[in-house]
Amino acid sequence: MKSTPISSLTPDAVNTLLSGIPFYKDLMFNDPEQTKVLLSHSQLFEPAPGEVVIEKGARDHLFYFLLSG
Repeated sequence: MKSTPISSLTPDAVNTLLSGIPFYKDLMFNDPEQTKVLLSHSQLFEPAPGEVVIEKGARDHLFYFLLSG
């Protein structure tokens, strides 16, 4: 699975990727500083076709947003 730190993307690219996520839009509107903290700890994962990111019912210490697929 390819992993890219969000910090390596341009701000426009980040906004394009995340603008459809209500959680992101609300946080950006209500607390831009907290949004910066969240993004500083974020990564973009790009799984290969058919690769499982997390199994149903599994627990993980990560928080995922599915952007497409």
